Amino acid sequence: MPSLPGIPNIPGGGSRAKKAARLKAEMEAGTSKVKAAAKSGAGGGAAPKAGTGKKQNRATTHPVQEGETLDSIAEQYGLDPEEIWHDPLNRKIRLQHLDQPERLGPGDKLYIPGEVEGTGPVGQGDYIVRKGECISSIAKKTGHFWEKIWNDPANSELKTVRKLPNVLLAGDRVTIPEFTTKQESGETEMRHRFVRRGQPSTLKMRFMEFNEPRANAPYKAYVDGEFVQEGTLDGDGYVEIRVDPMARKATFLITDKDGDTEECHVTLRRVPPVTEVSGLQARLHNLGFPCRSSGGAYGPIMARAVSAFQQEYDLPVTGVPDEATQAKLVEVHGC
Repeated sequence: MPSLPGIPNIPGGGSRAKKAARLKAEMEAGTSKVKAAAKSGAGGGAAPKAGTGKKQNRATTHPVQEGETLDSIAEQYGLDPEEIWHDPLNRKIRLQHLDQPERLGPGDKLYIPGEVEGTGPVGQGDYIVRKGECISSIAKKTGHFWEKIWNDPANSELKTVRKLPNVLLAGDRVTIPEFTTKQESGETEMRHRFVRRGQPSTLKMRFMEFNEPRANAPYKAYVDGEFVQEGTLDGDGYVEIRVDPMARKATFLITDKDGDTEECHVTLRRVPPVTEVSGLQARLHNLGFPCRSSGGAYGPIMARAVSAFQQEYDLPVTGVPDEATQAKLVEVHGC
């Protein structure tokens, strides 16, 4: 996971009247609510039903057409007009029209709140993924190379939806292929040595400070408390180390130009897929867009964080974690 860069400024609208100022204060206080929910994947225990692999996201942006009103738009989506109008992501348009929805017209865009749901568990195999497991750890546990499991045709749905072998959701189902027999010839009554090829995983990190790479900074790396490597970060602040697929924690000691040492702790195999609300939260938080919210729901806090991320990376600022936003999160975060 990347280190935490500086937190960008989250855009806010200015006040044009007392009424607008009151609305701004109201929304900053978080009194408005977004109708949102997130499905969590089941882990362990009884086998969950396999998911469809399709993200359900009813949240959308509605361009207002000629003759449309807030009431007619709300009727299209089966929502209460007040629920749409008072959604935090419609703050700018409320300020623009001074809380008068009758002033809506062509060219305006309304955010339509809705459920943001992940794919849920996917896959058809008998092995049920537990929290913190990935293809590499499952491969080591079952005695396979990870490519053999990941590329097995029976895991094609899992591979298509998850895309990354080491970012799985608790409850996903994996098919573990049968072992194949390999024969080696050798002279009788002679001692022969056979070595099983190992396959350690790789952890790649980038360290930043005020959005600038910490180029050539000295470091020491520890995995599960054991020293594994030292050296200097490259010119872009990257470092790559080998880790056991079952490792749980990595620690980096980074030395700055003044000789001070900073510790960075990384919990391994704990980032859910980006299609899940929990996966969005983890990546946004790691990248410096704090969005911890109670119950893991996609609410105003997360919507503001998504909007800030979209603005930072020149995406349409909607507050909706669409596919383009998810792809950019994975690119910037590294997984």
